[in-house]
Amino acid sequence: MLKVLVLLILMVAGLATWFWVDQKSFQDIPETPIVSIRDQTNQATLTMTLIHQGGEGRQVLVCEQKSCDIKAAPPTLTGEAVFDGTSWFYYHEYEDEQLRRQRTILQKVEPTTNHTVPIIEDTPLTTPRGLHISPNGQHLAFFLDNIDQPKVNLTELWFYDAAKDGIRLLAEKLYRPDILTPVRWNRSSSLLWFLADNGPQDKPGEMIELIIARLQPTSVKVEFKHLPWEKLRDVAATGVMDITASGDMLAYAHENLFTGGQLVVAAATGDIQQLSVRGRIPYVQWLEDGSLLYAVQDTHGFTLWRLQNAVHRHVARQNGTLHSAQSNVQGEYIAFIAATVAKQPQLYSLHLPSGQLTHEGALRVAQGDLKIIHLQAVETVKESLVAGSMSEFDDAELVAFIDQQLGRIVGNNEVQPKRLIMTEQVNTVYVDYVTQNEDERRILIAVRDIIHAEWSIKARYQAVQAEWKKVQGGGLQDPAPLRFYEWEESLQQWILKSARP
Repeated sequence: MLKVLVLLILMVAGLATWFWVDQKSFQDIPETPIVSIRDQTNQATLTMTLIHQGGEGRQVLVCEQKSCDIKAAPPTLTGEAVFDGTSWFYYHEYEDEQLRRQRTILQKVEPTTNHTVPIIEDTPLTTPRGLHISPNGQHLAFFLDNIDQPKVNLTELWFYDAAKDGIRLLAEKLYRPDILTPVRWNRSSSLLWFLADNGPQDKPGEMIELIIARLQPTSVKVEFKHLPWEKLRDVAATGVMDITASGDMLAYAHENLFTGGQLVVAAATGDIQQLSVRGRIPYVQWLEDGSLLYAVQDTHGFTLWRLQNAVHRHVARQNGTLHSAQSNVQGEYIAFIAATVAKQPQLYSLHLPSGQLTHEGALRVAQGDLKIIHLQAVETVKESLVAGSMSEFDDAELVAFIDQQLGRIVGNNEVQPKRLIMTEQVNTVYVDYVTQNEDERRILIAVRDIIHAEWSIKARYQAVQAEWKKVQGGGLQDPAPLRFYEWEESLQQWILKSARP
């Protein structure tokens, strides 16, 4: 009996060791951030458009400067409908007395004037089907089915371009039964994807592949063949997934029985990275600079992280459950809805370059589905940032600024951060770092504008016999230290260590 017990223990230990080696990229993300970010006034005027579907029907919420204007959808809307931030798109069916048959027309209507514009109408040969609006609201994808030969089961994928007010063909001669998932847009609105069964007709499910249709230039290709799409049908259909604007990188999230949430980042060339988190991942988005923004939801709230150059950096933390998120076209601002059981849904915005998190207000709507569909940011300049004056930033803002700009400040992206010391002077910090030659350096920085990245180096120091020697800025008195943070390599973030260094 003892031998059997020992054998079982060894087997479990071996399995645990194998599992840890297999999950080399496991990151223990804490439930509570070390640095919390307080509410701030954005350095831009944000306009956030939301759709609410509840007991009162469809509603549009246009939120700006902590207030929302609620408008009901036009009464002419019937069935499925989508909103691009300006107009509604829907299918109108009517009886054509002259042809003596039911007709279908895809049209858009402006809610303020109820002016209706036809997009495309059915013919004896084809009929439009489906509504798939892009995140930027500029494109609407739909199918055009062949009804002249119904047994052939062919269809085409088209899209409407709002800027050009016209329609274009994306893909033709598609076999309808082979299309396995809904058409979905990536978050940059540059391409669409869906799964298709491209194997022999007598062997269904043998060759399930990801089809990517690009807008510029127009192309349709099978991509990411190295991923097991037969097991990822739900992810491709409705799961958390995004593809870069160029189509060369893909990210998706799913649940793992043993480790919880799994983030998978795959390159079109075949490389795959996996990350395990404690919780689930409800949101991923590729940004313009090639970094990946993702959220980790736990029992208390959610944390936004940014993955760039294989490094995961903490961005922001918020209580509640993440329900919807949307970025502006430039990817500089993110708006999201967080909700708790006891309170009404809350609207927030996040300025990614600085890490500023702003509470935009409570959404006073009845229960129902609430989704952000559009975010527009118009940059403004505060008077406090002009004529040599400064706003006072808190620790979290200064930490985020140094985290983002250290490479630019010292003129070398390869330096390793080590220590950050807040001083008695407003927006003035000591930053310690290590060069590639393992030399320790210190600089004294005065931050003027975290939005537009303006700073000045007031002094430079070198480590001499365990003491800091000033080598530049000798005419200035060193400010007294107040609090200091150390860079935690394993967590890839700054951690408050002491009120006095």
